[in-house]
Amino acid sequence: MDRIKQLDTYVNRPEFKEQLRIPENEVVVLHPLAQGEYNINYWFFHPETKEKLVLRLNTGSQMHLEDQIGYEYKALKLLEHSGRTPIPICVDGSRQQLPWGILVMKFLEGRALDYRRDLHLAAEALADIHSVSVPEDTHLLSPGNPLKAILEECEEMVQTYYRSSLGK
Repeated sequence: MDRIKQLDTYVNRPEFKEQLRIPENEVVVLHPLAQGEYNINYWFFHPETKEKLVLRLNTGSQMHLEDQIGYEYKALKLLEHSGRTPIPICVDGSRQQLPWGILVMKFLEGRALDYRRDLHLAAEALADIHSVSVPEDTHLLSPGNPLKAILEECEEMVQTYYRSSLGK
């Protein structure tokens, strides 16, 4: 079964609808939104509230986490009062129904930043996010040597290209 059919089946299951308080007789329709290296995002309208929501499908983890989508959900929960990040609604990192982790969050209206024109807006958003106080016992990863960790991550990621037919 292809990914879209699997997702359609998943979001129209009674258990999924119950989590989002969607009436059982309503049909959830997913629409492609955007894709990154580790997540594929879809949007849909909540049939009752008409609120626009995002379903994030997690396909991998650059941090090698077993439950990457659960990590993202908890991070968004910590940041939800910043006013700059999507508010998470529910998460399923079990991979029991699908081979991917799933996160549902509120859709943030806006547009893509143009860093030549919007650098100050990006800086303000990052400042707001980084001003959120994080508890001492946080689940967030904190490498002892952040620069070394980033360099190792970059070195690991570039191996994908070196190993490809385009690597030379």
